[in-house]
Amino acid sequence: MRDLEILIRQHGWELDIKRRKVAELEQMRSDLTRRMDSINQQIEAEKDVSGVEDGAYAFSNYLTASRRLQENLMTSLDEVDRCIDEAQEEVREEFIELKKYEMAKERLEERQQVVKRRRENIAMDEVAANMHRRAAT
Repeated sequence: MRDLEILIRQHGWELDIKRRKVAELEQMRSDLTRRMDSINQQIEAEKDVSGVEDGAYAFSNYLTASRRLQENLMTSLDEVDRCIDEAQEEVREEFIELKKYEMAKERLEERQQVVKRRRENIAMDEVAANMHRRAAT
């Protein structure tokens, strides 16, 4: 029983660690998405500001650099999404493993309860038999 408790505690910790990893990856994804939105807003603001003909060349360079940054962010976002999927799969597997040990512990406790009740019944039967013998004499 003690071994099962140790395994349950260990897998519980591992599950917590893996859940934290998923949360961190989701936070990274949120940050990347926020940066993408910020770049889009900056591009729109620059379009509004660069209404002047002299700024067309400068805006073109800015737009090219911004698009390149967006592509890099999209690549990073795809990588983070892949990592999130892998981490979520690890969480699922760890959860299954944890539940396996918890269920084994429950079955062991149930068997121990059955044995305990059986012993109590045997003891009570002996008491009743002794009382019957004394009453008969």
